[in-house]
Amino acid sequence: MKRRGVVGTLRLALLKPPRRIGGWLWDHVHGVETTQIVEIDNLGIPSENVEYGIRYQPSPIRVFRRMIRSLGIPFEEFHFMDFGSGKGRTLLLASKFPFRSVIGVEFGPQLHKIAESNIQSFRGRQRCRDIQSVCMDRECSIGTKRRML
Repeated sequence: MKRRGVVGTLRLALLKPPRRIGGWLWDHVHGVETTQIVEIDNLGIPSENVEYGIRYQPSPIRVFRRMIRSLGIPFEEFHFMDFGSGKGRTLLLASKFPFRSVIGVEFGPQLHKIAESNIQSFRGRQRCRDIQSVCMDRECSIGTKRRML
């Protein structure tokens, strides 16, 4: 208020919605759910490595885009990997760039299932269609599948 005045502050508030509202709108437009924060204690992750984890919190959309664009690389020559990919927002954002493939690795089965659902239901322009989420830790089992590092 001090720097921008009342009108400038209102204009800024209307043009740049808080991240959570912006994230919710992005989710709504793209037919996914990535915005809701989830505490790690509420995930029931079957791994001793859970003590090293933190809550699920989505990456800010604008920050991610700015960061990726600043790389100045030929995307077609690279694979994008996200360790701790959660619900998959970063994977979906990366799929808008022409990477060779987009792969997310998550050790929480619940978050992994949400990521797979989000990948399937994503309504957005993708320049990379080779996108997948993998549930993996030192040990992570889902149904009858079991993968080891």
